Amino acid sequence: MSFLSDARIVARALNKFQRLSAKRKGRVISQAPIEDLVADLGLEAFKRQGGLRGRKLSRFMDRYLASCTRLHHPAYMAHQVAVPVYAGALAVLVDGFTNNAMAIYEMGPAAAAVEFFVLNWMIENVGWVPAPYPREDSGTGVHAGGVLTHGGSLANLTALLAARTSLAPDSWKKGSPGDLAVLAPAESHYSVARAVGLLGIGGDALYELEVDCRERIVPDRIPAAFA
Repeated sequence: MSFLSDARIVARALNKFQRLSAKRKGRVISQAPIEDLVADLGLEAFKRQGGLRGRKLSRFMDRYLASCTRLHHPAYMAHQVAVPVYAGALAVLVDGFTNNAMAIYEMGPAAAAVEFFVLNWMIENVGWVPAPYPREDSGTGVHAGGVLTHGGSLANLTALLAARTSLAPDSWKKGSPGDLAVLAPAESHYSVARAVGLLGIGGDALYELEVDCRERIVPDRIPAAFA
């Protein structure tokens, strides 16, 4: 067995899964009890013996996909998870196989270059000044920057962490000061309240902002929230 032969097994199974889902074949959601799924997938045997390759891998993929939510199905009504495109899945495959961590540039230069380029493209689209390349003159020195995150929850935490650091630079060592607060609409994603707790600001320091009929913040009412 080799990576290529097993990759073909996985790719064929996923292709069949997508094709049948798009044709309304199979249930959108199939939720068997978790203990039944653990048994059906043969996880105990794989834990003891390994061998998730070849024919065993093929059978596993069939059973696994049979219990997956079919996001490609026309009857799927979106949760917060978008219908995936195959290009994104291929990117995840490359990322998972190369496993280049980007905490330092030398561990993931290609991935870091893609992130830098994509971020600058996004920054330009909102009318801000993109970050210069390290060997370029930034001119005024004022520009936007950022990082790509794995989802909205981590993005909200990262943004609030940056805001806290700006207001209280010593908070990383000394903890959050007691006079910080976060203002957000009541219908904000639950990750905002979680982030406030994780950052040590506390849920009692989260104040609601008024919104209009379209759930947009009413700017004129922000001073009242500050008060």
